[in-house]
Amino acid sequence: MLNSTHKDHRAFTLVELLVVIAIIGVLIALLLPAVQAAREAARRSQCSNHLKQMGLAMQSYVTATGVFPPGSQGEYRHGLFSYLLPYIEQQTLFDRLDMSDTAEGRTNSLTNWPVRVTVVPTYICPSFPESPTHNIETYTADYWAGALTTYQGVAGSYANYDANLSKDSIYGLLPQNGIFGYLLRTTPGDVLDGLSHTLAIGEFVHMDFDASSAWGPFPGCIRPWLLGGHDCGSSPALYSAKVLRYPILAKVNRADTADVPFNHLPMAGAHSDVCLFCVADGSVHALSIGIDLNVYMALGTCCGNEAGARIE
Repeated sequence: MLNSTHKDHRAFTLVELLVVIAIIGVLIALLLPAVQAAREAARRSQCSNHLKQMGLAMQSYVTATGVFPPGSQGEYRHGLFSYLLPYIEQQTLFDRLDMSDTAEGRTNSLTNWPVRVTVVPTYICPSFPESPTHNIETYTADYWAGALTTYQGVAGSYANYDANLSKDSIYGLLPQNGIFGYLLRTTPGDVLDGLSHTLAIGEFVHMDFDASSAWGPFPGCIRPWLLGGHDCGSSPALYSAKVLRYPILAKVNRADTADVPFNHLPMAGAHSDVCLFCVADGSVHALSIGIDLNVYMALGTCCGNEAGARIE
C-alpha cells in the first residue's frame, strides 16, 4: 500500500497581511518624493527651455532690427512678448495682431481680443500651478483678463540709477539702466556691462502673501502676455517688465503700496529654490534665492559698471 502525504496549505494571518501592506506603504512613501522630484526636474528643464527660446528670439530680433525688442512703449501699447512672437514659431499668431497706432491697435481693443486670450505655451512655466488664462469668457478691457505670462523682462535696477534719467511713477520709479526700460530701445552697444553679465528675462509669479489683499488671490499681479504697460496720469505701470529691487521670491505684499510699488515687485519662479533668467547673450542661468542682493541688482543694469556683477 502506498502512503500518501498530507500537505498543510497555511493561509496568511491578518498580522502578516498588515505587515506586508505597511511595507508597501513605506516603499510608496519613499518612492513618491523621488517621482515628484523627477517630474519637477523635468518641468524646470522645460521652463529653462522656454527662456532659451525667448533668448534666441531676442537675439534674432536684434539681428533683424539692430535693437532689442521694446519692453513697454506706453499706455495700451504692445510690449516685449508681442514682438517676440515671430521668433518663437508664432508668426501666424503675430499676423493676427493689430499693432497699428490706432484704437484697434491698442492691447485692450476688441480687435486684439482673440489673440489676447490665446495661450502661448512658451510664455507659461510648466511648474506654475494655476490656470494659464483668466477671465476670458467674454471681451473685457480688464487688465487681468487674457492668456497670462509667468515671465517678465528686466527693466533695470533700483540701485545706482541716475535720477535725471529716470521716470517717476506712483507705481515705482523707472530707472533707464536696464535692457527693457520704459520707452527704451536698447542696442547691443548700450549694454556696457557685457551681454553675458546682464539679465534680460526672468520668471515672475507674484501674488500677495496676504490672502485678504486684492492681489492675493489668482492671478495676483500676473498679467496677460499681450500687455506692455499702462500709463495712468503719466505714471506708467509695466506689464511686461519689472525693476529689480527686492530679493528673489521676497515675501512682500503689493497692498503695502507705500513700500512695495507694482513696478518693483520681486521676480520669482514656481520652483522652490531658484529663479531662472535668460541673459542678454541668450544663455539661461538659475539664480539662487540666496544671491547677494547687491550683486543681483547689479546684474539687472546694462550700463552700471558695478564691480563683481558677474554670472558664474
